[in-house]
Amino acid sequence: MTSSPESLSEELAQFVHAVSIKTLPVEVVEKTKLCILHQIGMALAGTAQRHAKIASRIVLSAGGAQEATAILGGGKVPALEAAFSNGVLFHARVQDDTYLTTHIGTVVIPVVLALAQLRRQSGAEVIAALVAGYEVAAALSRAYNEASTKRGFRASTLYGTIGAAAASARILGLDVIRTAHTIGAAASFAFGTVEPFGAGSDEFRFHNGVAARNAMLMALLAQQGMVAAKSAFEGAGGFLHAFADATAAAPSSRRPLGVNYEILKVNFKPYPICAGNQTPFLNGNMLREKIGEVRDAALFVAVEIEMNPYEANHPGIANCGPFETDVQRLMSAPYAVAHALLGRPITLASLSAPVDEQVLALAKKTSVTAAADLKMLTSRLHATIADGRDFYHTFVPPSELFRYSWEREDELLFDLLPEMPIDRYRLMAISAQVRSLETAGNLDELMELIAVPLG
Repeated sequence: MTSSPESLSEELAQFVHAVSIKTLPVEVVEKTKLCILHQIGMALAGTAQRHAKIASRIVLSAGGAQEATAILGGGKVPALEAAFSNGVLFHARVQDDTYLTTHIGTVVIPVVLALAQLRRQSGAEVIAALVAGYEVAAALSRAYNEASTKRGFRASTLYGTIGAAAASARILGLDVIRTAHTIGAAASFAFGTVEPFGAGSDEFRFHNGVAARNAMLMALLAQQGMVAAKSAFEGAGGFLHAFADATAAAPSSRRPLGVNYEILKVNFKPYPICAGNQTPFLNGNMLREKIGEVRDAALFVAVEIEMNPYEANHPGIANCGPFETDVQRLMSAPYAVAHALLGRPITLASLSAPVDEQVLALAKKTSVTAAADLKMLTSRLHATIADGRDFYHTFVPPSELFRYSWEREDELLFDLLPEMPIDRYRLMAISAQVRSLETAGNLDELMELIAVPLG
């Protein structure tokens, strides 16, 4: 395909096919490797989670061709099933990498790792495929994330599916035409609603694994000759109309890819809670420093959390209790801020432990308000305490706060080491493997290092 692209899927395919590690900026290569290390670390620190074990047991018991590693369990399974089980594992502690509200890495990385094992691809090819996937997912997320979420659809499984399909086409070496069919087909197989976040149910735990599997399947079907609608995005019954109530591709989705790399804007979560709650929790700790040490919820009259409207109106964010599931807790901004104001840490264990009655009492006094003047990942807190005093604090985090260096990522991973089924020397070896990934001839050593028993 040498003519000008006629559709969005063709336009995206041309970029995907052209990506080469030889022309990628050094900072893009380094950030891509950081995303890999972060998600591997979060996977290893999520191996005790019930839903990760469920997914791994299903694929390991099913048998089939020994193509790729199911990280939790360590056995070889069909690549499609490895993408599913590893996608669930990568999302197990919800401490993902995040672009807006799309957790791209949890969908794209499992697909690329599995196909790279199947195809015996090099580390350099893995990096190129991941950049292709991240950029495609980010281009669509940037343009339609807000509109699709308002309509009840989940960003990670909409844009993650399409990004992972693009990455699959790249790692499989499909030509531009087959890549366009892969991306177009993925637009029909993208899915997922945000209702589980409000309901506090389990479906979202498996969303990203299913998205990874769907994405790989689209590429494999296109490789075998499947033809997708050229109008998969822009058509009257296409992706844009169905999910974003749009009738044409937004200019921001058609901005030339590979100029300003969006992967550089991907954030890492420091805490195992919703991305939108990271800043309110940090802000709550700052406000507590103003108020002083408080251990009794009765000393607070009311707390108000102001957030960007997109975050404030997301299902589950404004929930002030009761909290029947860990999903309701990790989604709740009042729950996060109550922890901070009372000096309680938020950990994966605390999210599944019996609810702290003091935290519950303060969360019930806490409200969430949409503030149009606040950008995403900023928050404003107002606390009124029993003696009549009012305390305020606004937190606008610097962009680099959630964009980790190698040193900060290593610090996070070693902090989480007690939750991993490996020792510090193995973690150091994994980090070293990822840091030099572009020189690896294949993924054998890395996959052997990250494979762990299913307890």
